[in-house]
Amino acid sequence: MGFLSKFWKALWTNPNSPKADQLREEWGLDEGETITITLEEPGDPGSLEYHTSRLRDLIDADIPRVMILSQRDGDVCEACAKADGKSYSTKYALRTKILPHKDCTNDACRCDYLGELYD
Repeated sequence: MGFLSKFWKALWTNPNSPKADQLREEWGLDEGETITITLEEPGDPGSLEYHTSRLRDLIDADIPRVMILSQRDGDVCEACAKADGKSYSTKYALRTKILPHKDCTNDACRCDYLGELYD
């Protein structure tokens, strides 16, 4: 069972947490409608501290792999464009500190890790 599945199962089955219907009502959601939850990360986005924290959270959530995701816009530098879409084990990415890219030519590397649930 993946991290998100575990999270939602715990949320709905925990007697101390609000039930799904209550949350839908509170958040004004219709049946089947989805939301995006953004968690605050330590450090400035693009900093080594930020990426290290993200990887540790992914490892704690048993996410085995990560994909490098650039912003895919007109401001992507050559180093980030070249790395976009490459996949690594989460532990390898943490050990080798892939992000932020050392040769990124932007003021700060804007790439991020996207967790992959399968090896």
